[in-house]
Amino acid sequence: MVYPGNFGTFNWRAVDPDRDMMFAMSVHLAFTVKMIPRADATTRIATLESEPVFNENPGAPYAETRVPFYSPLTLPCQQPPWVLPAGVDLTTG
Repeated sequence: MVYPGNFGTFNWRAVDPDRDMMFAMSVHLAFTVKMIPRADATTRIATLESEPVFNENPGAPYAETRVPFYSPLTLPCQQPPWVLPAGVDLTTG
């Protein structure tokens, strides 16, 4: 279990240069991680050759898959809020 998950804790969204403000969303979703033993250091096992490399961890003994911790109804298995908006004054921090 990883919390917050691999969506990151903050995702950048928009900057308002006129007001020197940055707006972002903090993501609070749990993910489950499955470690997959590798037969060798380079063969893909978590993604297909036609897909972008994601969590293959080349050279490591394990690759991994990460998926949201969802219920059978594909809803997050934690109470909301799952995302919170935030604003940052870029002049003062």
